[in-house]
Amino acid sequence: MTRKRPWKRVFQAAAALLSLALLVALAGLYQFYRAADQIYEAKPPALGQAAEQKTDQTAPRPVVRPRPRAAGEEPEVLVEPIQAREPAKAEEPPKSKFSLLSASKEKGAETFLLLGVDSREGERARSDTILLAVVPRSGGDIHLLSIPRDTYALVPGHGYTKINHAMTYGGAPLIKKSVEQLLSVPIDHTVTVDFQGFRRIVDDLGGLPLTVEKEMHYDDPSDGTSIHLHKGQSLATGKQALDYARFRADPEADTGRMRRQKQVIRAIIQKGGEPESWSRIFRLADILGGHVKTDLPPRDWVRLAMAYRNTAADRVKTLELSGENRISRQDRLWYFFVNEGERARMAQELRRLKSNA
Repeated sequence: MTRKRPWKRVFQAAAALLSLALLVALAGLYQFYRAADQIYEAKPPALGQAAEQKTDQTAPRPVVRPRPRAAGEEPEVLVEPIQAREPAKAEEPPKSKFSLLSASKEKGAETFLLLGVDSREGERARSDTILLAVVPRSGGDIHLLSIPRDTYALVPGHGYTKINHAMTYGGAPLIKKSVEQLLSVPIDHTVTVDFQGFRRIVDDLGGLPLTVEKEMHYDDPSDGTSIHLHKGQSLATGKQALDYARFRADPEADTGRMRRQKQVIRAIIQKGGEPESWSRIFRLADILGGHVKTDLPPRDWVRLAMAYRNTAADRVKTLELSGENRISRQDRLWYFFVNEGERARMAQELRRLKSNA
């Protein structure tokens, strides 16, 4: 009778543990892929293409040509092809020599338009938060640019107005086109998150590693807003994190709110990248489906998750879009104006980040 050598038993135990770990990892990846699949929406047709797809403008149409006829005779109906017409061109902003819209999709980094959406029953969605993110495909520094909701911009088909109106007029596709024209940068993907979804995501992560920087109190009975945060308080719940990101009832107004929104995004990335949070992320499939939508395919979400699984908060950088807040002389409304020189500067910076990633 032969006895098993100790090293052989150790090898068998190690193999069993490795197999178990592999099964757990595969199950986790499946859950993450399932979550990504639930929020995926294929890109809609580009603006102006949908109407063209519905109608074949070269198809024959009946044309009635009057001619002399006998009493009681039916008019003759002749069919002839109608010459195709060129589709009407949408309004375009003044062309800039720094325009990137005609450039092909660059390698190295992708641009994401992140939209925090205020969706209320019986009303069209409104974009409460507009962020542009430049994300290297293989990992590295993420750059975030906040776009003020009141930015004076051309909304195709609706003229110049506040850029957040584009969400009301035409949803994510229209606000994407408006941001592309404002900043002269092609946007690869959009991600929309409604308030309820944001709260549930933060709750599932167990809160965020942030503390409230000042006393924040604001109530608006018209829309149910009730913000009451105290200086030094931790953001332990999704509601607290959302209130912190939305507050603007202080002298900083939108400037302070955009700064805090970047803090919150940075904290979510940091918290989600911690190993102890991975199991929570895998459970997000049941939360995300009804509250988050994106045109990024599931396989690419998995790729990004692997590339940024250990990202530290200091790897999330911020960009600033300079402008002037003032009342318009035309309609006496409050806007954030960005001049052509600043638009050109930001276009150059975004191009550099995409090409150098």
